Amino acid sequence: MVHDSITDKKSTDWVAETKDGTNFLEKGGMKAADSVFKNEAVLVLSLWDDDHYANMLWLYSKYPIDGTCDTPGVCRGSCPITSGVPADVESDLANGTIHFSDIKYGLIGSTVTMNSVSV
Repeated sequence: MVHDSITDKKSTDWVAETKDGTNFLEKGGMKAADSVFKNEAVLVLSLWDDDHYANMLWLYSKYPIDGTCDTPGVCRGSCPITSGVPADVESDLANGTIHFSDIKYGLIGSTVTMNSVSV
């Protein structure tokens, strides 16, 4: 199904088509998201180093691993299904670091220069 905007219907259709569970609608959907942005939102940066349930395959691999790329939502990226094993991540990246930079905050559109585009 094709959508031209982000709506609760798009979320419902995504879950129905891909069988990919989400709790977005259970938490109030777009109405709740709209309320958060009207009442100020907090930027949260989350670091995941490993995933003992699905090896992070849901993020950038084929997931579920027994699915086929003919099924919408299965092929999510190029990482092999053998990647993301927590023991490997924990030993190979035990001293890993990350640096966040150039983070801006302010009213939407106030932190970037908007370029007009002719169509």
